[in-house]
Amino acid sequence: MAQSRVKLMRQGTVSKVENGLDVTLDTFLTYAAALGLEVALVPIGRAAILQADRVAGEDTSTAAPWKPTDLLSEFDHLKDPE
Repeated sequence: MAQSRVKLMRQGTVSKVENGLDVTLDTFLTYAAALGLEVALVPIGRAAILQADRVAGEDTSTAAPWKPTDLLSEFDHLKDPE
């Protein structure tokens, strides 16, 4: 299945991804899927913690779930004066 997705991408597009040039998110996701990879968005600063847990062999599946930050409250001090 992954190989069929690679064939759908032009060689020039694959080259752009592999050379770090600008591509659309859709192109990047298609490329990652073709390599058998899944792209995940994690909170800033959390990726290193997740990676360290994996290296240490800890099971992160039972860890307390991450709670999203309320950005309206977090950055309330940046609001324009009314």
